[in-house]
Amino acid sequence: MILDHKEGLKLAYTKAKKHHNELAQLRVLREGLIYLNTLVTGLMEKGDNANASGSPSLPGGVSPEPLIGCAFDWYSLSACNFVGLIGWLAEKRDHKLREYIHDVLGSVLIYRNKVAAHFAKVDPHGEDTRATVFASTIPSVSRTDRVPCVGAWKVTTGSHGHVTESVDWRWSLPETHIELAKRYWPESREGNQKD
Repeated sequence: MILDHKEGLKLAYTKAKKHHNELAQLRVLREGLIYLNTLVTGLMEKGDNANASGSPSLPGGVSPEPLIGCAFDWYSLSACNFVGLIGWLAEKRDHKLREYIHDVLGSVLIYRNKVAAHFAKVDPHGEDTRATVFASTIPSVSRTDRVPCVGAWKVTTGSHGHVTESVDWRWSLPETHIELAKRYWPESREGNQKD
């Protein structure tokens, strides 16, 4: 079976039989990723309709923006688990597995590490600048060309002549979803979208 259509990573049938749990988890993660993409695109449309009519878009007058932010967090966590499990099934280990996840997800992985899994402010690492730590708790859902994204801006901080800039974690959930679909499930509606 083909695990990654872009890299041509495969899992032999004999090995697939031994990895029932992992393959079942990939199906669960895929469905979750599809659901979260559908949720975000639907909430963005509802937000557009509310802005046009001036009325709230969700029951109780709730703005869709916080839910979109949470969906980005959930998507980044699930995408990292999905891509990591694909790499693991393709027998990538240690630094090769980390490199594969980074190559596929890039900014999504950075966002996951600095915002979604734990704020850099709460669990800073040695490489985290003051600006990254500060930026990690700023709600960052925005739009670029009407497409929802996070991290569309960078934060710069300065103190006593020392200036730092936040790490770049800009990514778009719908755009990322299409790229993952093309790579991992090209037979789907999302995977068949043209560039």
